Amino acid sequence: MMSVQPSCAFVVIVRVCGVGALPQRQGILRNRRAFCYNSRMSATWLGTQFSPFAPGLWLVVGLLLTLLLRVWLLWLPSASRGPLWAAHWLLVPYAGLLVGGLSPRLLGLTAHDWVAGLGLGLGIILAVVALLALARALVDWEMSDQAAPTQDDHDRAPTAWTRILATVGWSGLEQFHWVFLRGAVWEMLLALPTPPDLPGYWAIWVAAALIGAEALLWRPAWLPLLVQAVTLTTTSILFFYTHNFWLCWALHAAVHLTVMPVAWLPLSPLRLRPRVTLPRVTL
Repeated sequence: MMSVQPSCAFVVIVRVCGVGALPQRQGILRNRRAFCYNSRMSATWLGTQFSPFAPGLWLVVGLLLTLLLRVWLLWLPSASRGPLWAAHWLLVPYAGLLVGGLSPRLLGLTAHDWVAGLGLGLGIILAVVALLALARALVDWEMSDQAAPTQDDHDRAPTAWTRILATVGWSGLEQFHWVFLRGAVWEMLLALPTPPDLPGYWAIWVAAALIGAEALLWRPAWLPLLVQAVTLTTTSILFFYTHNFWLCWALHAAVHLTVMPVAWLPLSPLRLRPRVTLPRVTL
């Protein structure tokens, strides 16, 4: 059987018409279709997040309220700053939970394995103790040359138990705000068309970046900023391994109660004032 060889003219015509480039063009078209599909999916994902039943709306509301309260802080009476900030930390996540826009499981409020959580948390707590000892040593060194408070100062100051209870309450409110940020970001990552590997890990550290930015808005003194950094780092690690808000609340309060002198507590309301001046005490 005789084979028919294409003529040189036919080969030239095929190349000029671009028939030989069809596979390459088809690959380009497939990539363009995939890009358009992913873009439409991303736009759809972003649109669905701005719904009362999605975490994105509540995350934006929480961040905007933080900025607004920071701007209004200078015009607010001192007595109303604490209650307003406590309401912000408590009511925004609570409203999101009520309407179903936030997941209580991702916020670490439910579905706990307490045996495994306590087992993992023990090693973390031991590491935190070393950090707290270092931080307390820095406080002792900083306060060693300051004058003791007078008897009038003692008479006007709240009792130690009042300060301790207030510290535990403020620690719970602040930690509730933190797990709200972690859980909202986590759920948003899970809703992506292509979720990242370890979405919980990335959610915790994205939330940590947001919390750090919030802390810097207040331009606090170095000691509150140091305590904030220690508290945020240790509770973020504990949340990653145990996913338990209640353990994080206990650790949050323990950091403040161990590091700070009682006369400085509760620490959270002090951070509500720019360039806070801490009271002088003798340890």
